[in-house]
Amino acid sequence: MCQALGLDTAAYSDAYVLGWADGDIDLVKQCAQTVLRVAKQILTDLTPAQTDSDPDADNLAELGEPAGLDLAAA
Repeated sequence: MCQALGLDTAAYSDAYVLGWADGDIDLVKQCAQTVLRVAKQILTDLTPAQTDSDPDADNLAELGEPAGLDLAAA
């Protein structure tokens, strides 16, 4: 969601989430699946459908897939 709004949270998000999960990578993975699914649905619901008369309406494609946590760096 932050990425879609142009906010770069990479510098602190991973450490925050790992701290919240008390270092439990499995818990992080489980929660990340839910968070990414919900965030993608919110972005889909908020993005107008592209029409022939408005080719710029579908900006969801520009966002790509939500960025996941870099668990390898943990």
